[in-house]
Amino acid sequence: MSAALAVSLALTAVFAAGSASAAPASTPTATPVATPSPTPTSTPVVAPAGTPTATRTATPTATPTAAPPRPARPASAALAALADAPKHYRAGTYIVRLKADPTSTYAGGTAGFVATRPAAGRQLDAHSAAATRYSQHLASAQTALTRRYGVSPLYRYTLAYNGFAAHLTADQARELAADPAVAAVVPNRILKVQSSGSAPLTSQSSLSYLGISTSSGVWHALGGVGKAGRGIVIGDLDTGIAPENPSFAGEPLGTTPSSGTPYLSGNTVVFTKSDGRVFHSTRIGAADGWTDADYSTKIVGAKFYVAGFGASNVGFLNGGSQGIREYLSPRDGADHGSHTASTAAGDYGVDATVGGIDYGGISGVAPAAKIAMYKVCWDGTAADESLDGCATADIVAGINQAVADGVDVLNYSIGGAPATSVYSPTDEAFLNASAAGIFVAAAAGNSGPDNSTLDNAAPWETTVAASTMPAFEATLVLGNGRRYAGASISVTANPATQLRNRPIAIAQWLRVTGATALDASLCKAGTLDPARAAGKIVVCDRGGNARTAKSAEVKRAGGAGMILLNDAADSGDVDLDTHSVPTIHIDYPSRSAIRAYASQPTATASFRLGNLTPQTTAVPQVASFSSRGPALANGSDVLKPNITAPGVSILAASNNAPGGAGRWEFLSGTSMATPHIAGLAALYLSAHPRATPAEIQSALMTTARNTVTVSGALVRDPFSQGAGEVNPRQFLNPGLVYLAGPTDWKRYLLGARAVSRSAAGFAGLSPVDPSNLNSASIAIGDFAVKQTVTRRVTSTAPGVYHVAASVPGLGVKVRPKLLSFTRAGQTKTFTVTLVRKGARLDEYRTGYLSWKKLHSSLVVKIPIAVHRTILQAPATVTLHAATGHADVRLIAGAVRSTIRIQATGLAAEQTKAATAVSGGHQQFVHHLGAGNQYLRFTTELPRARSDTNLDLLVFYYPRGALVPPPTADLSAYDLNDLVGISADTTSNEVADVVTTQEQYRRGGYFVVYVADTAAPSSPVAYTSGLYAIGVHTNTGRYHSNHTRLHAKGGTPISYRLSWSGLAPHRSYLAFVFYGSAPVFTTVQLTIP
Repeated sequence: MSAALAVSLALTAVFAAGSASAAPASTPTATPVATPSPTPTSTPVVAPAGTPTATRTATPTATPTAAPPRPARPASAALAALADAPKHYRAGTYIVRLKADPTSTYAGGTAGFVATRPAAGRQLDAHSAAATRYSQHLASAQTALTRRYGVSPLYRYTLAYNGFAAHLTADQARELAADPAVAAVVPNRILKVQSSGSAPLTSQSSLSYLGISTSSGVWHALGGVGKAGRGIVIGDLDTGIAPENPSFAGEPLGTTPSSGTPYLSGNTVVFTKSDGRVFHSTRIGAADGWTDADYSTKIVGAKFYVAGFGASNVGFLNGGSQGIREYLSPRDGADHGSHTASTAAGDYGVDATVGGIDYGGISGVAPAAKIAMYKVCWDGTAADESLDGCATADIVAGINQAVADGVDVLNYSIGGAPATSVYSPTDEAFLNASAAGIFVAAAAGNSGPDNSTLDNAAPWETTVAASTMPAFEATLVLGNGRRYAGASISVTANPATQLRNRPIAIAQWLRVTGATALDASLCKAGTLDPARAAGKIVVCDRGGNARTAKSAEVKRAGGAGMILLNDAADSGDVDLDTHSVPTIHIDYPSRSAIRAYASQPTATASFRLGNLTPQTTAVPQVASFSSRGPALANGSDVLKPNITAPGVSILAASNNAPGGAGRWEFLSGTSMATPHIAGLAALYLSAHPRATPAEIQSALMTTARNTVTVSGALVRDPFSQGAGEVNPRQFLNPGLVYLAGPTDWKRYLLGARAVSRSAAGFAGLSPVDPSNLNSASIAIGDFAVKQTVTRRVTSTAPGVYHVAASVPGLGVKVRPKLLSFTRAGQTKTFTVTLVRKGARLDEYRTGYLSWKKLHSSLVVKIPIAVHRTILQAPATVTLHAATGHADVRLIAGAVRSTIRIQATGLAAEQTKAATAVSGGHQQFVHHLGAGNQYLRFTTELPRARSDTNLDLLVFYYPRGALVPPPTADLSAYDLNDLVGISADTTSNEVADVVTTQEQYRRGGYFVVYVADTAAPSSPVAYTSGLYAIGVHTNTGRYHSNHTRLHAKGGTPISYRLSWSGLAPHRSYLAFVFYGSAPVFTTVQLTIP
């Protein structure tokens, strides 16, 4: 989205903060061919508050008290099978998955090939004879398939995924999808890194705050810094690494074999790990800004993958600030990868300097661990970050290589829009990596604080939210004696920054002639009058433009300092930025009092260092930007996020030019929280080398502590904090652990209807209710009247435990109430029965279940989240037959109820062809008559392109109103007339409009404005579409066989949809509504 468009829309408060998309990956240098990967989850640029694609950083917010919306549920098994029918395909880049199991999960069954799946607690040895032979077998099958269809693969995957990535024509994609050896043909996607660009200063390092580096902390328990992560390799899927930074200092690689030190065997880095397994990674040779000398005893692996993103789509290869640019090599051009890698495993005691200030020694969480970087995220060609990203094809290639190399932990600070699947290509690759024994830490995303915004929702991924920790503050002292503390790193010990008795004024009263009061109140560029602002402390409102741009305007106008005030929408969210003048960022509760005093003509104020008020800022708070659950992708039957870790104002390594001095910076985001968990996983493996990924996840969750609100009250909202903030002082000895493995996860996928039982690798497995997956939490997304879930716990030491459980509004009964273990490794099963007891329909109720060890302070606690459903119905039904029928299953939540069935539609898509050119726009005017209830507007490219981004806006004008001419730009439109918008980071946009009473009765002009916010200079063809659905719209005799169903709470009941005679090569849309229930089903028919 263009900056102008983003800011314009922000002023109308139409948007909430949007989710980041993924960054491109570099060209492959390893033998396996890889697909593009998503972009990291953090970005170092301060985004204007309210802009749809910006992620806000570092400011604490209170946990939302409103119940999250009801998540969508998967379709019935019959509909899931229909969804596997042939679909429309367009030319583009795809990931093709074959049906045979990859090497990491192959359990035998193919003649001549023994099983290669590792046992629980062991890692896959990708270099063993059996694994090598089976991988070659998969590669041969892939070669035969690609030759048959004339395909040239970008990447081949055999370890964490069985398949390949390739540019396919529409015919090739369709033919491959129909081939009996192929399980899926999935479009390549572009994701984003999850960080944002504040530069805050913390008064305490995250390591001391968490108790990792203290005298009684984890390092001490492991035997000291030198053993903190020793023998462990952390892989990082990110933007690359700056090898000169002292955080990555290591010795040159020798050639003498050693059991504890990495060495070279030919051109391969070899390292014998603490579990006895061997890490192997081949050096790539000389590349852009990279040499073999950049490998060391610290950086034991570094590769890059760009084929999915496209090397031609990589920007800034010829220039950048401070001699830093993007590099077609493992070198970091964007700073994100160096930051996450050093947070997880940076060396101990490295002096870090930012802005000329020495912050003393810093360290990674696991300083003795080794680092392997897999660069999969790239700078795009746009001046802003709109075309940056990570291609999923490249990401899968990086995961595949990490499994081949033999890493122990993977950090994934990358994400996209809210997860819609738990079995995307990256999810599946992570499942197989987990089956190979690799722990995966994944960022929740930076799209909070709205509910159901998180990405990376699969249960084998440990999804990480971000929290605050103690930060530097300053105090505003008003002339009336009142004091207000806020965030600041620009008010320092330097007396010049501690302003004394300066005039203070509200910015809108200092505006130049011609500037609006609104623009001046936001301190936008050129709005302040130097004659009025000189020497004053200026009070600016947050929003509309970057926070640092506001202080730059105050400086331009001669102001002495700035007070940045939150409005209600940003309450709890204050940031520490590097400002042009001394600045204090103060939260919303103090806004009215400060503005009232500053409105007085003789008002004065002073800035003082530190918090001089009686109130102490409460920590840890879940950061406002941190994405929340419940996860739509899994129907809220698996709790996400899993855990919270510090992600605000984290100081770590940055990028630098080849051979340049190391740099550091403060960043915020779930990208910064995630490597804390990756590093802690390495520490857990130092103590327990045979631990499985599920054991580590369980230990982190069951020992976590609650976060707090702004007032310091405990938070018990699992959709913001998961199990809580990580508590490293406890997690090495969790007492009991909830274990799961590949078979459990596959049974979960069957139960969630994410795959069919006929899928390869799932033969002989029975589905399990997703709520019964043996995770360290209990979640039920559609609770009717009564439900029993089962859990297993395994002891890490002898002991006797008794249970306590409570969920307000529900009865909770646990059987048995006492568990006794005589040795480590014993497993016991217990059941939890939940019964409706006051919980209202369509309401979430949350609580905890705790096993308390007798004669000990140890408590093994898991969160519970239960949604009492009004009606369980599939969110979407996707069909492909011109004539047919489909049964749709419902489950009512009320004890007894009558469900009204209203099948509305079917409407054929009306399409118009268009072309987009960079910086241009197109207008489509739809003159619609009366009677339309629901409208869907779309844009779609014939093939996916990472260099093109369209934004879709819909305006309504009554009959007789003046419609802007086709040549008019966005400034000619009144945003009060905006009725729909879609501004994702791709070009396939969808905007839904529910018509108002006036629009329904009178009709009018619906004007579609398509902005080409990022497109190549040559025209790009696309299609603008419209579905218009009214009461009497009905193509193809679409109907339901029931208009009413009498249901008993908790008992499944079905109705049948039928249609006939639809035209080929057309798309159709319909809905099914269920009376007053707040759910509906979208019916999409795409006829081949």
